Amino acid sequence: MKKIVIAMSVLIGATVSAEQKCFFDSITATTPTAEFVDNLDGTVTDSTTGLMWQACSEGQSFADGSCSGQAQAHTWKSALEVAQSSAFAGFSDWRLPNIKELESIVEQACVNPAVNSQVIRSAEARDYWSSTPDVLNADQVLALEYYFGELRSVKKQPGDTEIFVRLVRDAN
Repeated sequence: MKKIVIAMSVLIGATVSAEQKCFFDSITATTPTAEFVDNLDGTVTDSTTGLMWQACSEGQSFADGSCSGQAQAHTWKSALEVAQSSAFAGFSDWRLPNIKELESIVEQACVNPAVNSQVIRSAEARDYWSSTPDVLNADQVLALEYYFGELRSVKKQPGDTEIFVRLVRDAN
């Protein structure tokens, strides 16, 4: 993964525009659209992992196949509360994804954000919470930064950090 990030950094050069860039001519898609089922309710199901994802970032609305509004950043505590209380698309078993699950929707052929935008219709090119603790720092949890799709360690204490949320559930 690091080699791809370095290669993408070289490909896009020193200046990066505000729009997503994908390099499918030189890098094979890691999240091909054909592996996902659009449930037409703001969720997509990954047929490889069996996970159902919110197509929009938490805080946004889904209508007519697209996301609207602003994604909301949350503290660790409020991210857990949002997951526990969510009834999005009629399901009540949403949760914060673990870091491997978050990594499973990284599109390594794209940057800004590093997602397949036909599947994950809205992703801030910034950090998203995971449920995976940082084993080296008890007060931190792993997050995924979606500009390049890199891991980060983020403080989880109330008020320390506010980052974005994308909820997941087991589709079965």
